[in-house]
Amino acid sequence: MKKIFCMILTLILLVTYSNTAHANDIESTIISVENLGNGYLGITSIEVPSMSLKASGVKTGTKLYRIETSDNEVIATFKLTASFRYSSDSVTCTSASYSTDISDSKWEFTEASARKSGAKAYGDFTIKRKILGITLEKISRTIIMTCDSQGNLS
Repeated sequence: MKKIFCMILTLILLVTYSNTAHANDIESTIISVENLGNGYLGITSIEVPSMSLKASGVKTGTKLYRIETSDNEVIATFKLTASFRYSSDSVTCTSASYSTDISDSKWEFTEASARKSGAKAYGDFTIKRKILGITLEKISRTIIMTCDSQGNLS
């Protein structure tokens, strides 16, 4: 019985530690704030694991585009996650994926995609606010993520 209790306690501690360590190992930097009109802001930021090893020649990060009201209420977030292989003479995007999150139920993502080409990752999205099937507002953006030969993401 003691052995089972110790195993369960160890598992709980491992899960708790890994979740805490992951949350603290992300560096987030706001790149730009865009006025979208009608009281909306588009905030672009990059999240990069702070423990990334530059010597590995591989870098993964996430570029976020968050849409907020002028009162700082989040409406939606589009996340573009990409991996890059880099060296002093070349950079290649090896993968690109996306995820979406809606915080205001009046809005919905009607289009979203991610793709890679050469040294860049692209994320495209459209969100719309509809009432009774009629589109009242629409926001479309393309997010581009790049990596330089030093492993710096932008």
